[in-house]
Amino acid sequence: FQQGNFQITAVPLAAVAFVLLMVGRHAAGGGLLAYAALAKIFPGILVVPLLAARDWKRCAWVAGAGVALLAITFAVQGDRVFRDFVSTSLPEISSGAAFPQTESQAHSRVNWSAYGETVRLRHLGFTSLTQRRGLAVAQVYGVCVAVLAAWVGWKRRFDLSSDSERLALVQVTVALISLASFRSPFVGAIYGCVATLWLMALCAAGATSAWRQWTWLGALCGLAWIIWIIPSPGAPPSPAW
Repeated sequence: FQQGNFQITAVPLAAVAFVLLMVGRHAAGGGLLAYAALAKIFPGILVVPLLAARDWKRCAWVAGAGVALLAITFAVQGDRVFRDFVSTSLPEISSGAAFPQTESQAHSRVNWSAYGETVRLRHLGFTSLTQRRGLAVAQVYGVCVAVLAAWVGWKRRFDLSSDSERLALVQVTVALISLASFRSPFVGAIYGCVATLWLMALCAAGATSAWRQWTWLGALCGLAWIIWIIPSPGAPPSPAW
């Protein structure tokens, strides 16, 4: 909890929250999901399947917990943090100004977000991919993830009495959180892809044959190795181990 980017904590926190919601632990699940979404934004994607499924009870628990957390924040911090977030932080997150390092060639190597892909292409010579167009690509990507999440909520129902269905619930949850996280203007590979690695491990756990299981584990090790050898644009805050 005291080391590294909070994204590594927010992903399992949101996944556990969604599982708790699905098994009827509404207070704990709603509270954890609201906390993760308010802290890191992208875990809020898990509310979309609930809305698409018209699961108003679970939506109400998440919303209620969010309102309670905001009320506690207002009581402790006052209204300045809210005004600063709406007037300054939120526009800067949306425009990418909050992450000025995204435009540098050195940082583009480790930025694996949807917007980061357009920055790398720009450095490779695709000058038509201006910052404005790159941000538009990121917007389209975000809409696609939201549509996918809505489709999951509308079409998919999980039978939690089945082992395979419980595993599928966790797989889909982690996948949606991971996809949503790459909507941010900057997602460092070393922490941004941790959820992808966890998803590969979950796919290996659900594999129906030894060959598929070893294929997933091999892919996991391959991606982890790629992330490991990417040169960092700056000194890491702590040893990678």
